[in-house]
Amino acid sequence: KTEREEMKNDRCYYGTDPSEYDAFGLVTPHHEVFQECIASLLCTGVEAVSQPRILEIGCGTGITTKKVREAVPGASIVAVDKDSAILKIAKRRVCDTHVTYVCQDASTYLHAMKAQSLDAIYSAYCIHNLQPQERLTLFAGIRHALKLGGVYVNGDKIAQNDILFHWKDLREGIDRFQAFAGTKFAHLQSMWTQHYLDDEAIRLTEAEHTMLLYAADCNSVRRHYRWGLDAVVRAIRKS
Repeated sequence: KTEREEMKNDRCYYGTDPSEYDAFGLVTPHHEVFQECIASLLCTGVEAVSQPRILEIGCGTGITTKKVREAVPGASIVAVDKDSAILKIAKRRVCDTHVTYVCQDASTYLHAMKAQSLDAIYSAYCIHNLQPQERLTLFAGIRHALKLGGVYVNGDKIAQNDILFHWKDLREGIDRFQAFAGTKFAHLQSMWTQHYLDDEAIRLTEAEHTMLLYAADCNSVRRHYRWGLDAVVRAIRKS
């Protein structure tokens, strides 16, 4: 298969070398604040629970896992990703007895869990990669596994509902990839540009994301952060 065909088959993955996934932070000025926002919202969401059980959907190379582990030190975290190569990097980044790594499709894992067994579920830069039907299945799993009163946090590419604002955000996001020119990651400029353009066919909008949360019996849906295409949203499972 060509490099392009491999990317189409696994939309949660940005390059041919798993270590290149981390290069995204080099062209994302808000990357650190974005990750800290996810961790902070989780921390306040489970502060009343002494030893919260938390699941991460699509942990990737463990960047967000590390932030959450530091923000919620008493938590037990299950980090799920279907890419075994990426999980190896995550395990090196966060080698901790409080973090369990699972190589599996997150929807399958959630549906197989005991009902209402998680205090929190979070994700970063994963759900926008899923097809619309896959999102429905995933959020049904979230509804099944999240406790009443449990917290959901998602930091992701979530398009603004106003298409003109979204196109502006998209253009600015693609333009930032020019920073790769002349570096060892120069090949990622065209690859990630195409990835962003491919995302448009299954664009995850604020309206769809909110509707998915309502379908998962969540309320108190609130966007806490936005920088261009990227937003962080928190919601609470109805109790």
